[in-house]
Amino acid sequence: MKTLGIDLGTTYSCMAYINDVGDAEVIPNLEGSNVTPSVVYFESSENVVVGETAKENTVLEPKATISLVKRLMGNSDFAIEYDGVSYSPAQISALILKKMAGDASRHLNEEVKDVVITCPAYFGTPERTATEAAGELAGLNVLAIINEPTAAAISYGLDKGGVDKTIVVYDLGGGTFDVTIIRIEEEDGKKVIRAIATGGDHQLGGQNWDRELMNYLEEQFREQNNFDDELEEDEALQFEQDLRLLAEKHKKQLTTMKKAKIPIVAAGMKARVELEREKFDELTQPLLERTIDEMNRTMEAAKAKGVETIDEIIMVGGSSRMPQVEEILNKNYPDIPKRMYDPDEAVAKGAAVFAQDMASVVYREDDAETGDEILSDPVSGGEGEDAGQEGNASKARRIGGGSNGVPNTPTVTIINVTSKSFGVELVNDDGEPYVYNMIFRNQELPIDTSLPVITFADNQETVAIKVYESDISEQEYEVNEEFFLGEATLIFDKPMPKDSPVEIQIRFEADGILHLRGVDSTTGKDVKVDLQSSGIMTREEIQEQKAVIQGIRIVRD
Repeated sequence: MKTLGIDLGTTYSCMAYINDVGDAEVIPNLEGSNVTPSVVYFESSENVVVGETAKENTVLEPKATISLVKRLMGNSDFAIEYDGVSYSPAQISALILKKMAGDASRHLNEEVKDVVITCPAYFGTPERTATEAAGELAGLNVLAIINEPTAAAISYGLDKGGVDKTIVVYDLGGGTFDVTIIRIEEEDGKKVIRAIATGGDHQLGGQNWDRELMNYLEEQFREQNNFDDELEEDEALQFEQDLRLLAEKHKKQLTTMKKAKIPIVAAGMKARVELEREKFDELTQPLLERTIDEMNRTMEAAKAKGVETIDEIIMVGGSSRMPQVEEILNKNYPDIPKRMYDPDEAVAKGAAVFAQDMASVVYREDDAETGDEILSDPVSGGEGEDAGQEGNASKARRIGGGSNGVPNTPTVTIINVTSKSFGVELVNDDGEPYVYNMIFRNQELPIDTSLPVITFADNQETVAIKVYESDISEQEYEVNEEFFLGEATLIFDKPMPKDSPVEIQIRFEADGILHLRGVDSTTGKDVKVDLQSSGIMTREEIQEQKAVIQGIRIVRD
């Protein structure tokens, strides 16, 4: 069975696999395009349209259409309500994945279930678990979640050859921006992709450039028509959707041309706007500067870890095609070579390479006959017999071998870093809370760390372990609810006196998923605790939402 690498993008998604000669190859959707708009249109409660047709329907049916859902991942609020039913961001993403996997199965003439899905490097625990859940909701077997810049580096490193180089992956997509500094090495004949430092902004991408252009076009339209009144609701929605499509179209036009002529029609009025690339660059300069600020912060973090030289800057993501991107990179980093590398497809191809490597991990029900080594279950995080206690845990992983018979399949090792710092809430001698970081941003994964603490009061029956996720690099900081990730409870066998020893353990997996344990040091009782978070779905929620998604049909042209 073939495995699939999926770049689940904010505005466009792409999928790839390793073909019979060992090359990463993009799979077109059934409409014949290599990329699929990440847009879902509810034709009815039972039928949805995903892709280009859905995107076109945003003009006519804005209340039945949802886009940019990736920016909502990890948010407990619903993404869209249709016909009285609320759909979560993970469910909408699942519909996109369901469409793509279905198209891949038809193209390859065999069912595709095993996938690797990419996400922005700076995604935290809620966003990553939501992405993994989306795959499960779509009925897929998610082998791994890997970072988009890392996937691009895999593709680049294998395609262009050469090792012992340090590159910056500047990934400006439709809705998100990532910057990651990566070292490409070779050990024992295998490419090693080692992330050094990462940063990004999940609210910054090509859509922001579109918004600036939309605002300018509306301003010019009103000025030419001497029109200051508010439009009626339906007209206003139509106007906004028209401006969005015009902005995206002519932004792309300005990539190759120095001037665009843009006709606008709304509410019986017309306007014609002539926009030069220079003016467009002026309008969007602050957005571009934000990417450079992230670049500088990330390069400083890498320098603090001993990186003195950057060999290349690799530009990926569709929005990196804008001429202003290379211009500002040349201005700020004149001595570093820049290369545009397969901006739309590099991430999916790199994910496909990694997915093929992951194909050597075989799922089965019972290891009793072979005695093969059992690895942690991807859902529960358990090991051995414990892995069979919940969810998909009965499908423990064992080590297999080879590359499924595909010749020349390259192999890689990925070493990632955390994109966030993780701390727990403690109290000082006066009972005032503060956060103590146990894991710091840009630490290499996986991480096992522990913190011995003592109880604050007599007769404590529980310990509340509150976890915070932030970009803060200091050891301690004031409690800020904005960074609150979730809470777990350690229950003692009996009320404990003040100053009883407790150990908090955090295991941060290579896939960026956090697992938490608490230990009653007096009895040695080791308790795995489930992190309760508004941004992380429970097994029950996943099963409920999966049933809904399985009942929805993807309408194909």
